[in-house]
Amino acid sequence: VIIWIYRDLKQQLRNRDAQNAPKTTSKRASTKAYETLGISPEASMTEIKKAYQALIQKYHPDRVADMGPELKDVAEARTKEINAAYEELKRSHQ
Repeated sequence: VIIWIYRDLKQQLRNRDAQNAPKTTSKRASTKAYETLGISPEASMTEIKKAYQALIQKYHPDRVADMGPELKDVAEARTKEINAAYEELKRSHQ
């Protein structure tokens, strides 16, 4: 499991480095938020919350703390992305 998390975090780092796209509009940001959580735009708030909790458990920095500072930094960045996407979707569903 740790190897899988390590590989996934490394891939996330590579993907983020490869993306040099300009900031998106709010409509695209919403699409990106759904993509970040891995859910469809038709998802209910319950589905959004479940996806958020699953991803936070998977990418929480404490899970990779003993694997080195580089992975912890990647996990922290991924956690921030997940939190931002969840907050955006929570606001849009109110």
